[in-house]
Amino acid sequence: MREFKDILRGLRIRSNLSQSELSQQVFLSRSAIAKYENGLGLPGKETLERFCTLFGVEKAYFFPPEPQELLIEKNRRIRRLKTALSVWRRSSSPLCLRPGSS
Repeated sequence: MREFKDILRGLRIRSNLSQSELSQQVFLSRSAIAKYENGLGLPGKETLERFCTLFGVEKAYFFPPEPQELLIEKNRRIRRLKTALSVWRRSSSPLCLRPGSS
């Protein structure tokens, strides 16, 4: 299943645009485009609308429906990660200073 990051990158490449060129056309930084293409974030409503206008697609094009099995597996992974993070936070001891390092 294609994700937003793959769809955006595909549209950019098909349009023969670099990340810098795309960023200029939608009034963002190049690093914001890289963040989206690396799956580290999603754009806000206004930015998404700029992408749609530029590439001539509907918002739904960026977010195709996912099979229910895939959604269930993603939710399981998220729950496991949250549990692991919670356990790690509870087991972490506060930072200790070495003698003479204060």
